[in-house]
Order: sequence, then C-alpha cells, then structure tokens
Amino acid sequence: MQKEALIIGINDYKHLPPLEKCLNDANDLSDFLSKCGFTTSVLQNPTQKEVINEVANFKKKIKDNTISVIYFSGHGLQVDGDNFIVPVDPNITIAEEIPYMCIHASDLLIASDVKSQNMHLLILDACRNNPFKSGIKGISGGLAKMDAPLGTLIAYSTAANTTSIERAADRNGIYTKFLLESLAIPNLSVEQVFKNTRTNVISSTEGRQVPWDLSSLHGENFSFIASDQVDVPFEEIIRVWENEFAEILLPDLLRFLHSEYLQTLSVEKLHFLFSLTVIAFEKEQAGMSKKTIDEDFLNEELIDKFYPILQNKIIDENKPGEFDILKDIAIVKEFNYGFNFIESPDESFPQIILNEINYNNLSGILSFFVSTNDGEYITYPTVFLKDSGLVIIKFGLIKGKEAEKILDDYFKLRQPFEKEPPNFDNLFTTGEINDEEFDKFFNPEK
Repeated sequence: MQKEALIIGINDYKHLPPLEKCLNDANDLSDFLSKCGFTTSVLQNPTQKEVINEVANFKKKIKDNTISVIYFSGHGLQVDGDNFIVPVDPNITIAEEIPYMCIHASDLLIASDVKSQNMHLLILDACRNNPFKSGIKGISGGLAKMDAPLGTLIAYSTAANTTSIERAADRNGIYTKFLLESLAIPNLSVEQVFKNTRTNVISSTEGRQVPWDLSSLHGENFSFIASDQVDVPFEEIIRVWENEFAEILLPDLLRFLHSEYLQTLSVEKLHFLFSLTVIAFEKEQAGMSKKTIDEDFLNEELIDKFYPILQNKIIDENKPGEFDILKDIAIVKEFNYGFNFIESPDESFPQIILNEINYNNLSGILSFFVSTNDGEYITYPTVFLKDSGLVIIKFGLIKGKEAEKILDDYFKLRQPFEKEPPNFDNLFTTGEINDEEFDKFFNPEK
C-alpha cells in the first residue's frame, strides 16, 4: 500500500495576524506520519504559488491502492459558502480578491472511482477567527461543509460556521493535540480516530468546540498503527499494576487488544488484562485520568470482539467451580467498576464487574466475568493479588441459579459504594434542583 502525505503549516503571515502553533502542528503530524510509513512533504509558510505547485505534484503521485493525507493548519475562511485556505503572502483588501489570492479548499480533494481502494483524508485545522480585523464584507467565520467525494474523509477542527480555540500553554492547537493522541492508539480505525478526537475536544473545551467530519470511505478499515505485535511485555503491565495503577493507561493496554494475540493468552491472563482495561477505562470516564479513547468504541470492541474470546476459553476449559469468600473480602477505594446489576438472560451482554479489595492482608482485585450461555447466567470469579508478583486465585465456572445467587450477594456488598442519585423532588415541584447535588451525581470528578 502506498502512503502519501502533504502537510501545510503557516504561522508567519505577511499581511495577516501571525499564528503561533501551526508550524508545531504541521511538523508534529509530519513526524508521526513518517513513522507510520508515509512519504511526507511539509510546506512551512508557503506562498500561493508554492501551494498550487505542490498540490499538483502531490496528486500526480497518487496511484491505485494509495492512502493519501492533506493537512492544513493556518488561516481559513469562507466566502459565500466556499472555503479557502490562506497562504502566507496575500494582501487582501476586498472579498472578491480571495479566490485569486487564496487556495480553494475543494482543490485539495482527490476523487477515486468505485473500484479503487484509494483513501483520501483532508484535515483542515483552519477555523480560527476572521483574520481581517478591519472587517471585509462577505467573509464568514469558520468553514462551510463540503461534499466528500467517494473514498474521502474531510475533517474540520470545529463545526461548520464556528471557530476553534487555542490555549497559550499548549504546544499544539487543541484539535491537532487530540488528533495526534488518537492517531497513536494502535489498531484504531480512521473513522474512530476522528470520533475519538471529537470526543476529547468536546470534553476539553466543555462543548465550546465541536470537531466535524464528513466521510464517504468504503472498503476495509485502515489504522495508522496496525499492531500485530505486543511491544509492551505483559510482565511490565503487572509491575505497573503492583504500583497502584500509577501509569496504566488505555493506549498501553490497547496494544494487547487484538484477536491474534488474545487467542494465545491463558484464561487467567486474559481475565486480568480485561480487568485492567476496565479499570483504566472507567477511571478515564470518571475524570480520574486523561481521556484517550471514545467510550462507545471501546465498549463495542470489548462486548462484540474481545469478551467472547474469554467466554469461549472459559467454556472450553470446562472447570465447574464454587465461590464462598465474599465474607473475607474488604472493598477498598470505594469505587465500583462495572454495573451493579445484570439484565435478564435474553438481554444480558458479556461484561466484567470488579472492585479493588483486600484479602488475607493482601491488596488486589476481585473480578467477575459475567455473561450468559444456553439461556442461563454464567460467571467466572477470579482474585488477582499483589504478593511479590501476581497471585491468581481461580474459582472456576459457575452457572444458573448459583451464579445468580453469588452475583446478588456481590451486588449487596458493593451497594454502599454506589452513587446516590440527587433529590429530584424539587425538580418536579418547583423546576429547580440543588446545584451541588446535580454536580455530585453527574460530574463525580469534580
């Protein structure tokens, strides 16, 4: 597969307000794509003529089975519904000059036919404020939506007709900062990269900036980092876990989450890996660590792709078990991972429910894998303890009514650590609700 990228960044405008982060954005993205096998051309502060020539040369390189990326970070503007990126040199005095002095954004698109396996990504981090402080009539803030030709994804740093936000303390613009983080997650599809970026930008800006993308991609998924090799030793994950989860982040764990590798793991290692993934994921969602991945995406991957691997291994192992040590377990950290209930068997889905615990004077995890099989509940409880390494206590597979009873007892043990809902009585009687109660329930990280 051929991989080509054209990266454009402009800080030092000759006749417009300068920008601070666009060259950083362009250089950092170029460095990342180069490591991913892209042949990358970088234009720093180019003139209109340089952009036109480079785009033309870039399009000549595109052959069958090519992944191409064009990225622009700089001033962009909209005139009568048409989008333009602004090179370094135009001295614009009236809106009518813009089509002749700037670059029409549609010129950066590369169409492909139905049979082609080509994929083109156009990324426009170009929605900063209107640079014409004197006010030129006919220019709108932000960019307009464009149609994405077949095989194309167009990504905007913010929604149509709105402008983006920058923070002085950051090296990159907010959009490109989170784009780079999402791109670096192994085995994340292109579509999920941009969805993940949108989620993180929305969260970081409290909804003031909402990235947008339009896609007509088709064919097989593409990941910038496709990892069939695990480059973090499993033992290293155990050592980090022993250190109170100090640095366990989802991107580290996601390197393990591909089917080929998971099939090689024993039941207990697979259960342990998924348990750590749940802990890291829910800490992100609760605001206890930085968000790195879209919630819907990971849930879908776990439920549809990865948990069935564990379930099949458990059933194949076929070791009936029993579990009677809840009375000897003390929940610590006062935080429940996973739901404190299960649906009816016909509506239930595979899940992991766990708590951080003390057991026999050792700290660790009590983790239940819960699912259904042949119309009845199954559960597979395991205790993972820290004692000069990882100590695993397995209890086997428990089914039917016995599984329901054990889970019910476990849910009762967890009940004191469930969030109490706010008092909604005032909401229904006066239309008001206590702000402190609302924040405590819906924003636990605060």
